[in-house]
Amino acid sequence: MGGEGDGLLLDGEALRLRDRDALIGRRVLCHREVTSTSAVAAALAAAGEAEGTVVLAERQTAGRGRFGRAWSSPPGLGLWFSSILRPPIPVVGAPVLTQVAAVAVAEGLEAAAGRLPGGIKWPNDVLLAGRKVAGILTDLAARGAGAPVVILGVGVNVNQGEADFPPALRGRAGSVAMAADRPVPRADLFRALLRRLDARYREFLAAGPGPALAEAAARSVTLGRAVRAREGDAELSGVALRLEADGALALRLPDGRIRRLVAGEVTLLGEV
Repeated sequence: MGGEGDGLLLDGEALRLRDRDALIGRRVLCHREVTSTSAVAAALAAAGEAEGTVVLAERQTAGRGRFGRAWSSPPGLGLWFSSILRPPIPVVGAPVLTQVAAVAVAEGLEAAAGRLPGGIKWPNDVLLAGRKVAGILTDLAARGAGAPVVILGVGVNVNQGEADFPPALRGRAGSVAMAADRPVPRADLFRALLRRLDARYREFLAAGPGPALAEAAARSVTLGRAVRAREGDAELSGVALRLEADGALALRLPDGRIRRLVAGEVTLLGEV
């Protein structure tokens, strides 16, 4: 299956959520090309832009994943967007929003792919049919004594075929269309993802992270597996036991000690 674009996504009025109670997606700002949607959203947040505003781009010239890695953002084939969040929580509580968002994205992609299960690889990858289809990136745009300003970035491979990925990613990266074996209308998927993100975020504000963390654990492809983990300069191996209340990963080391990973990355042993 070769990737095919399905037209430009440049009509923010048509794409925004009109639900009276919606927080995320009430306003959608569309661009043909930006360096990164998160950079644009951060600048808007610094200028006082309201919570829930979403920046969507057809193409990112400097899209990035975790640890500053480049994220391939070709025009016409995916969804690249970021939202401004102002959760009334301490700064130390912001990282759990990665898990909240991962659950919402997994739910939206699962529905689009014909109920193919959406899995989550801690901390921020969403998988369909065993391949990474989406990534979440949460950045703190403002710190201080008050509530944080969080930029929630989402990148979704929608209609790519194998040949549309850089050679280094072929065989590992996937798309919604590859998993569903059919093209997927990006506008419909975008609105569905906004609805799931908005619902899970409002749930988080009302009830805390517990419900989303329970779902993240149920969808996890990491828990119960032997993993190699990297946090900062430290490299560890062990068994991924559970998600902690703040979204951290509890890792049982070979000597029986439990190590909490608040950030970092894991490789499932045996994974290429």
